[in-house]
Amino acid sequence: TVMYTTRDDRQIVVDTRMAALRFDGGTARVLQANRDVTQGKRTEEALRASESRFRQLAEATPAMIWQVSPDGLFTYVNQRLRDYLGSETMRAADWRDAIHPDDRSRLELFRESSRAVHQIASDEFRVRRHDGEYRWFYVQTAPVLDSDGTPACRIGTATDIDELKCAQGALVEANQRKDEFLATLAHELRNPLAPIRFALEGLKEDVSPLVSAHARAVIERQVKQLVRLVEDLLDVSRITTNKIRLRRERVRLADLIEVALESAVPLAKAAEHRLDIKPPPPTVWIHGDAARLVQVFSNVLNNAVKFTPRGGQISVTADVEGRDAVLRVRDTGIGIAPEALPHLFEMFHQEGNILDRSTGGLGIGLTLAHRLIEMHDGRIDVRSAGMGKGTDVEIRLPTTMAARVVAHEAEPAATGARRPLRVEIVDDNVDAAEMLGLLVSSLGHLTQLAYDGPSALDVADTFVPDVIVLDIGLPIMNGYEVARELRRRPALHHVHLAALTGWGQAEDRRRAREAGFDTHFTKPVSATAVKDLLSAVARGVEYAGDANGRPRTRFGDRPIV
Repeated sequence: TVMYTTRDDRQIVVDTRMAALRFDGGTARVLQANRDVTQGKRTEEALRASESRFRQLAEATPAMIWQVSPDGLFTYVNQRLRDYLGSETMRAADWRDAIHPDDRSRLELFRESSRAVHQIASDEFRVRRHDGEYRWFYVQTAPVLDSDGTPACRIGTATDIDELKCAQGALVEANQRKDEFLATLAHELRNPLAPIRFALEGLKEDVSPLVSAHARAVIERQVKQLVRLVEDLLDVSRITTNKIRLRRERVRLADLIEVALESAVPLAKAAEHRLDIKPPPPTVWIHGDAARLVQVFSNVLNNAVKFTPRGGQISVTADVEGRDAVLRVRDTGIGIAPEALPHLFEMFHQEGNILDRSTGGLGIGLTLAHRLIEMHDGRIDVRSAGMGKGTDVEIRLPTTMAARVVAHEAEPAATGARRPLRVEIVDDNVDAAEMLGLLVSSLGHLTQLAYDGPSALDVADTFVPDVIVLDIGLPIMNGYEVARELRRRPALHHVHLAALTGWGQAEDRRRAREAGFDTHFTKPVSATAVKDLLSAVARGVEYAGDANGRPRTRFGDRPIV
């Protein structure tokens, strides 16, 4: 094959063939035949380029791709398919063996339909990876036809849809749980409506005092049940839309448990359960919403009572472990199946063994409990060895500092011993600083006054106070700047910083905490608040009130800034 240039400067490819001819007279001749094959060569090059593009595309596509001849032999397999199956060669039997056994009958139908009808065929199959894991794939094959319309081969692709299938399954399951929940809701709403209706019908027939009193009692009880159901639903809605707000305060754990037991104890007695209660030490305090925590504790206790057969045993213990207050409720009840444990806190998830409809309720108590405890920076865990083996519920909540150090301060607190403190008061209002200084001195503490930021730092360096009550609105350096500088000085790391300001919003408290303050007072500060603060610092425990008399917790550990 030779490249020639024509008279009109075109490049052509010529296929040249020559043959030597000899005649009888001994004369030799050469016969040369030239044929223009330019178009054929261009076609060959185009085919090679097309083949190269196809292979590059097939190797780069995030799918498994193959080509099968009419007699079922694999003529091309991309690297992704070879890597998935863990084999460099590919036979029809290899592909069939990789299909999940439950899907192989559909695979045969898929093959037959794709052969019988020269069109695109598709289906979904589970395909085994080389490590044994099955994943879902969307498989599609299409015919490649010759010029006369006969099939030359089939091209197949398999796209991984495993995550999509899992998501679809989860949606179907969630929708089913929702339907079951709505059915339960309808059932639970009808339960109290029936006796209310009967009571009203009875009053139409007989309005005697005895009948009226009984009807009123029935209606009151059932209305309370309806209200409880509606409140549970509203709570779920508020929590899932982040609209619930906790009303935090410093509360005693023992008091919360006592209130929660008020509803559980009568139920336990009626069911002839043995109830063992070990209350926490009276010094265990929690910073949380008392009403919401009682709601959680009551739900856990009532579940233990309801799901324990008559004559069972329930133990309630509470104590401090490290920095956490821990409440444990154990019962000898019906237990929970292992496969149900991971789903207990899911919305709308209901297990027949733990949500027996005969006990009433919507079965969303644990969902509420889980969300509420999380909002308190705690955790709730449910354990069970299986059906018929009881349940163990553990709730952990962070304690306030007083609970953590009670063992260390018990003796001084018991004897009433106090040590005089060194207190620095910083306020640009001279009258306010002096009056607060007189109050602190009258309590037996040593005081030093300062009226601006730089003076406050100088006094702190020489006086080395235990407590600094620091006004935020200072001249030259504001209170935040002074606090940050104090926290940079190693000799003053121990100082309890109390912010004094007329601003008392959450944002102001956040800024104070970030600047290094331990306590936030909102003006006007009360004498009681100052006394309580100094008393707490002297005893080495946490101050638990603010200037307005509201229980609160100290900001806690914070970085030195």
